[in-house]
Amino acid sequence: MNERTSGKERWRRGALWTAALLAGLLLMPPTGAAQEKKKKEVKEDYSKHAGYVDFASMGLFGEEEAVVEIYLHDALLAMVASMSKNAEPELSDMLGKLKLVRVQKFRLGDANLPAVESKVSDLAGKLEKGGWVCAVRVREENDNVYVYFKMGEKLLSGITVMAVENGETATFVNIVGDIDPEQIGRLGKKFDIDELHNLKDWEHGAKDKAHDESKEKPESKEKPEKK
Repeated sequence: MNERTSGKERWRRGALWTAALLAGLLLMPPTGAAQEKKKKEVKEDYSKHAGYVDFASMGLFGEEEAVVEIYLHDALLAMVASMSKNAEPELSDMLGKLKLVRVQKFRLGDANLPAVESKVSDLAGKLEKGGWVCAVRVREENDNVYVYFKMGEKLLSGITVMAVENGETATFVNIVGDIDPEQIGRLGKKFDIDELHNLKDWEHGAKDKAHDESKEKPESKEKPEKK
């Protein structure tokens, strides 16, 4: 498994990424699709979409502001898609079909760490009861990471990430829309979501660990029955 980026570095990188993205959007002339969406723009209730998760209802951080917050609705995502069209046409096509990308990162302290971990675990259970499929679950000494997919007929309709890392940061991600599973890694890289960018690493790490554990277990030998 690759070594993951430290919490402070991720905050800095996330802030720089957000600033660069906003600067690019401001300098870029609106595309036809974005202009059309703006004309018809009515505040959409994203909670009606199958892939939406309401983290606010967990009441984890009260009025505390996130250290890093990315909130891109469909009109902004259409612009991001246009910016990516030449370099990554397949990813661009998928970005144009997304409704919402929301990323929030919070600092943790000793006082709220146990409560956050408990509520994250509770929400994971609720997601599974609600038909979400757990793609990654990692529980290590200082890390708890959950990645869930909401399955559609052919594409995913939502991705949810909840990660408590090093006992220092809590990251919550919700992506809503039609998502091509083949583009998840690129999507993670585009929006600086390590848990999605490194999804294959998590999978390989889990498989390797399971393989190693199976090799360590002694083979059970059946004793011949006494006649």
